[in-house]
Amino acid sequence: MTELKLVSQHPGLKSLIKAQLATEEFLRRYEHDEFQETLELDEWTGESRILKRLQEKATRLREIEFAD
Repeated sequence: MTELKLVSQHPGLKSLIKAQLATEEFLRRYEHDEFQETLELDEWTGESRILKRLQEKATRLREIEFAD
């Protein structure tokens, strides 16, 4: 899966960015309320879900075979 990384100048998020927290790890920790909710974190979760859906759609489209 393509990795989605957050880029932000928000002071509270710099430690996450420096640690290069993987999206999967971030989502796991976010779902367990380990982070304070911010607009940037909400965007990260939303964009990771969009990426996952787009990748699933791309996979389905690649499986299409056209008949002559």
